[in-house]
Order: sequence, then C-alpha cells, then structure tokens
Amino acid sequence: MNGILIDSCILLDLFTNDPKWGDRSENILDKYSQTNTLYINSIVYTEISI
Repeated sequence: MNGILIDSCILLDLFTNDPKWGDRSENILDKYSQTNTLYINSIVYTEISI
C-alpha cells in the first residue's frame, strides 16, 4: 500500500481557500487519494491546529 504525507501548506491552502493555490492543492489531493492513502503526521497536525 502506498502512502502520501500531506504537508501543512497543502492543508492551509484548502482551509483558507487560497485564491492562488487552493484549487491546485485540492486537485492534487483528489488525484493522489484515488491510488494512495493520505497521511497527516503529528507535526503537521500541530502546525495547523493553532
């Protein structure tokens, strides 16, 4: 099974609906979620939880 670690920048693009990167980040996550498991580690979670 393949896995992809999601960086905090990608999540912040989605959460803030970034006009420049939001759509790109959403499309990439959608693409990779079709064939891989997406992971968020505790460091990334901590970065975006504030």
